[in-house]
Amino acid sequence: MPGRFGKSSAPLPAGRASERGRKGRKAPRGPSGPPFALPLLLLFLLLPPILFPPPARAQDPPAEPRVSDTPAGREFVHLSRMGTFSAGFVLESYGFIGCLADLLHHGVYEPETVRSMLGETKVFLEKSLANMRIYQDRTITVSPKDLQFINGISEITVYLIAEADSLASYSETFDMEDYRRYKDSREKAWSGIKEHLGIK
Repeated sequence: MPGRFGKSSAPLPAGRASERGRKGRKAPRGPSGPPFALPLLLLFLLLPPILFPPPARAQDPPAEPRVSDTPAGREFVHLSRMGTFSAGFVLESYGFIGCLADLLHHGVYEPETVRSMLGETKVFLEKSLANMRIYQDRTITVSPKDLQFINGISEITVYLIAEADSLASYSETFDMEDYRRYKDSREKAWSGIKEHLGIK
């Protein structure tokens, strides 16, 4: 009996159906490629590390104690930091006083402004000098090398204070004697900076 689409919908005989099924059925297939591809790949990846192991890593040496873990070390760190700060402070103070002299000379700052800023700079320089006296008076014992550096910074600071004083006087009097004192103090301060801070 014709089916809906013009083809017979009658069932095939059992024998023919079985024969057709046997002919049309395909054997199940596994993954494509040779059956030993995956094991060979794994062997290729795992064999080199086994045959050629990486060289043994040397053990790290035990960590040495930090310098700051001992009282002498803590004092060394303190002095090093203070030395760095002191060197930077005198160098910046030298440059700042010179800038004020230039600003006064070119009329950028009024004399009163220059004297006020020089007065503030002098206060900090005097406080720094007083703190260094503690080491110079042996209230706190330091090594001869450290004491030599402290004495050098103190000497520079004394010249910077004299430089600030003479420039403040010159800004008020415009007297050449004050100007000569300023120049002399500035030259001595710079000479000390080059000697003790290693600046050329």
